[in-house]
Amino acid sequence: MQKISVILFLILIQQNYSQAQLVYEKLYQDSGIHSGYDIKPTSDNGYIITGFSNPTETIGGQELVLIKIDSLGEVEWSSNYGDASGDFGYAVIETYDGGFLAVGTLNSFATASDDVFMVKTDPDGNFLWGESI
Repeated sequence: MQKISVILFLILIQQNYSQAQLVYEKLYQDSGIHSGYDIKPTSDNGYIITGFSNPTETIGGQELVLIKIDSLGEVEWSSNYGDASGDFGYAVIETYDGGFLAVGTLNSFATASDDVFMVKTDPDGNFLWGESI
């Protein structure tokens, strides 16, 4: 199988939005297939990224992934959530308590459909709760 790498370009947009400045460029790669769908700034001047991770490269082996990086793009932590049945993270926000809430889809083998999937973590990426609808 072909390996896909996630390339992250963080761009600092000036107030007038007419001139963009490249702050840094990073490649986050390990074995498997990975993709990022959303990135948001965090209160500590870092960023939180969500998407999916499929380290085994198997069909339907994706898990929702959260990656927390610092202001220089260095990974502080990375965690996978879900059950490797085709789970994706499409949006993420930092919550009032410093944790994170990611929303995506969870592939349900029982209903042969995708359900809405939410994951709540603490500031260190530790799983607090998850819900599929």
